[in-house]
Amino acid sequence: MGEASKIRNYLTDQYSEWFGKGAQLIHGLPNMIDIGCGDDPIFKWAHTMDKRKEVSPSVQIDATKALNMGSNWDVVFSSHTLEDIQNYKSALKKWISWIAPNGLLVLFLPHKYFYPNVGHPLANKAHKHDFLPGDIIPVIEKQGMLLVECRCFFPDDHVYRYEERGRLNYSFLIVAQRINVKEYPKIIKGKHS
Repeated sequence: MGEASKIRNYLTDQYSEWFGKGAQLIHGLPNMIDIGCGDDPIFKWAHTMDKRKEVSPSVQIDATKALNMGSNWDVVFSSHTLEDIQNYKSALKKWISWIAPNGLLVLFLPHKYFYPNVGHPLANKAHKHDFLPGDIIPVIEKQGMLLVECRCFFPDDHVYRYEERGRLNYSFLIVAQRINVKEYPKIIKGKHS
């Protein structure tokens, strides 16, 4: 079972609410790309990006090397990929540049306090970072994103609970919207009217 499948139902219930605040839907579905999805994209209709040829992605490339994917994606989604990227800030900047105005960035990441950390014997060997929401939110806000939702899935939360390698692991979700900086300058600068 891939990481995305563990949160698919929650996202299915929530995306219509998020889109009520943002992107225009075409035929009822957002123009979405799922970065690093492997063989388990968040939704079957989403475009997929993965560096592994064997999973048959829509775009077969390393997400850190993809240069210009346009700026027309209603949703850029990534589940449990960002922590595998050495220069995650650069990757986020690139991914955000692909988002259409009012589009969404949706990140699902392992929670530092509830996942084996880098260097621990049970840690995922591909992980280069251990994240908390506070590590990611300032980076995306600096790129002109407005936080829509931040949700941590903790031990008493039955929406997202699973066991892997003999211990419970938990993640957090960040949803941010690309806003027009000219339209919302006071929000971006941290000022409130």
